[in-house]
Amino acid sequence: MTTYDQFMSNHFPNLILRPPLFYNWNVGIRFELGDSNAYDLDKNFYMERVYKRAIELFKAINEINDEIIIVTNAVFAYNLKNKVKRVNLYLKYIKSKHLLRNLKLNVIPDVFADEDEIPDELDNTFRYMINYKVKELDYLNLIKAICNQDVGIKPCVAS
Repeated sequence: MTTYDQFMSNHFPNLILRPPLFYNWNVGIRFELGDSNAYDLDKNFYMERVYKRAIELFKAINEINDEIIIVTNAVFAYNLKNKVKRVNLYLKYIKSKHLLRNLKLNVIPDVFADEDEIPDELDNTFRYMINYKVKELDYLNLIKAICNQDVGIKPCVAS
C-alpha cells in the first residue's frame, strides 16, 4: 500500500478523489478566495486577493517541515500506461529536481465519469502522486499556478 493509499484509508475511508471534491465528503469547509463581482471590475486586483488568501490558508495548515502528498489527475484519452510519458507537472515548483524520481503514476478508471456510467477501458485517469516537504517546494508559485488554472490564465499547472 502506498503512502497515499494509507493516508486516504486512515483519514478519508471510501473517499474517491474526483470533482467536485467538496461535495464528495460529509465534512468540509468552503473558503471564498475571491469576490466574483470584483473579477469583472479589476482582474489583477481580484487575482492578487485570491493568491493572498490561498497562500495564507496553505501557511495556516502546513508547517515548513510538513510532508505533503501532491496528487494530480490527468486524462489522456485512449492512451495506455506504457504510452504516456511522465509529465513535468511539478518541475517548475520543485527546489530539488532529483526528488522528481519519486513521482508515481497510477492508471485508474476514469474519475471524471458519471457514477452510473460504465467506464470505457480506454478512458483512464492518470494519477500522478509525489511526496514533498513544504520546504522543498516553491509553494508560492505553485499555489498561484493552481489559482490561475481555474480562470484560464498563465502560468498555470497545465502549462
